[in-house]
Amino acid sequence: MEKQLITISKFAKDNDKTKASYIKKNGIYLDSYFDNDYLVNVYALHDFFVEVVISIRISRIVDYIPFERGFSHMKKAKVWVDK
Repeated sequence: MEKQLITISKFAKDNDKTKASYIKKNGIYLDSYFDNDYLVNVYALHDFFVEVVISIRISRIVDYIPFERGFSHMKKAKVWVDK
């Protein structure tokens, strides 16, 4: 079965139930990390990525953050500069 294709803008506009279903069918799990009181699961979807943000306090998904590259707002990049 061929994977469905979706754009990042279409994904961002979909409701949460549709986003969850699409990730389940087409997403490739990449990694997880903790950020304060949240567990964040990272998935690849075709030509973009999605962070699924889960509140540890209430045990439910609170956000889907699509991004194309680099870091989303949840993950903070640390830049080290040699002097």
